[in-house]
Amino acid sequence: MKSARPRIILILQKEVVDELEFKVDGEKLLSNPEIKVISYPSGRGDPLVEELKKKNLFHPDSLLVQSPFGGFYALADEANEVFAYEKHFSFTELCGYLGAKEVKIEEVDLQKEDRTSAFSARLGTEGEFKLAPINAKAEIDKEQAEKFARKFRLRASFEGSAPNFSEVERLLAEKHLAGEQHIESLVGFRKAESPVKELEVSLNLSKESKRNFRFAANLIAGVPALLQIKAIADYQSSIQAITEYSLTYKVIF
Repeated sequence: MKSARPRIILILQKEVVDELEFKVDGEKLLSNPEIKVISYPSGRGDPLVEELKKKNLFHPDSLLVQSPFGGFYALADEANEVFAYEKHFSFTELCGYLGAKEVKIEEVDLQKEDRTSAFSARLGTEGEFKLAPINAKAEIDKEQAEKFARKFRLRASFEGSAPNFSEVERLLAEKHLAGEQHIESLVGFRKAESPVKELEVSLNLSKESKRNFRFAANLIAGVPALLQIKAIADYQSSIQAITEYSLTYKVIF
């Protein structure tokens, strides 16, 4: 079951929150059950505030977005990459439960409003993750792609085993990935009478997150008082036109 926690958290100075209470758009913001507005430095005794403090996320003029893969939060200007990493590592874990021996990244794609950049992935001479542009426009985004790929390992290796479908179902439910078509297809192939031994899988790591980013951007745009806070306006800019990250994997069983 999906978490009832707010999709968006706004941490604002107390005087800003007080002003919002007397504005029509502010009142709508404060009464929206999908948004939590926290006065800074108040919030004592609130379990969510304590959670944010432990993760060093409780700071004034902050916009936090909820991950679609488990309910945790990230700052809006970091969330796209953070959530993409979470989906990648969840997929790799899933492959292990399906009995994979190796999960290898074959291609990295970056999709922007005006272009898509594709890169083939390979190991460098010293074992590092290297990207080579596939299409002409990719050179423009090579630095961004390399920065994004830096936290990944080109290959993940497992002992290989019989599929553990109870753990597969648990992980799919926990990470809210049961509706991901390519993942469902992979699970189906492993449940078949003649299970697949090798498969190429392409995953968009950003599509689920985009819904929350769009929600947050529209939210801020509808409350002019928020746009007057530079940090919040900057957060909105960072999520209005995000880069979508996709990876193509080769999974060997």
